[in-house]
Amino acid sequence: MKFEQQSVNQLAENDSPATASLPAELFVTNFHRRFTGVSATANGVVSHQRNRRSIQLVGYPLPLGPKPISLGTALLLCRRKPANRPFAIWHVRRNIEMLAGLFGRDILRLPIRLVFTSAAKRRHSLIPRALISRMDAVIATTTAAAQLVPHVAAVVPHGVDVDRFVPSSDRQQEWKSAGYPGHHGIGIVGRIRPEKGTDLFVEAMLRVLPQRPEFTAIIIGRATPGDAAFERGLKAKIQAAN
Repeated sequence: MKFEQQSVNQLAENDSPATASLPAELFVTNFHRRFTGVSATANGVVSHQRNRRSIQLVGYPLPLGPKPISLGTALLLCRRKPANRPFAIWHVRRNIEMLAGLFGRDILRLPIRLVFTSAAKRRHSLIPRALISRMDAVIATTTAAAQLVPHVAAVVPHGVDVDRFVPSSDRQQEWKSAGYPGHHGIGIVGRIRPEKGTDLFVEAMLRVLPQRPEFTAIIIGRATPGDAAFERGLKAKIQAAN
């Protein structure tokens, strides 16, 4: 069952009394079972912050995060203020995560503040806009995204772990071992949908690759059922171009 389909009561199940006495300054929510792009950014936050301050991961586990707790446990923890701070911060990214935070702050009157991160370069739809307007602060990942949301406290670009992601010492050998044709690769990684520009990538590659036979273009991502027709159209265009 997806978190989007669960109620706040269902999310609050399976509390862990053993963790209910632990203090925390920061709560990072991850209410999606699949590891999505949002999950990846949350993973980056917890990996960076977990050694700097007391932190709790709420919801589903993340590869670099601490052991997660349930929403119910998080709400129990927030009945008390963290040491030397007037409130705890909840870092939320999804609609259901904003709703859970609003439930804790406005219904239960817990001493928490809600921070939402927005990466969208388009105007959010009605429900997200309403929820975002009730956040205490917003972090935008680009200046373009900052123009589309209220309460922007800072613009903080997505980071890259330069210790983990480094150029290969022998790129030719790495490419050969990957098993793809040619000598070089050009790739796009992300959900296959119009907002990600997958169609623009395909159009560009159909023009470039006939002139550069040593290159191979690779699309890495998943199309949801709602974007299946979009994906089929791209595949047909690629097949028609041989």
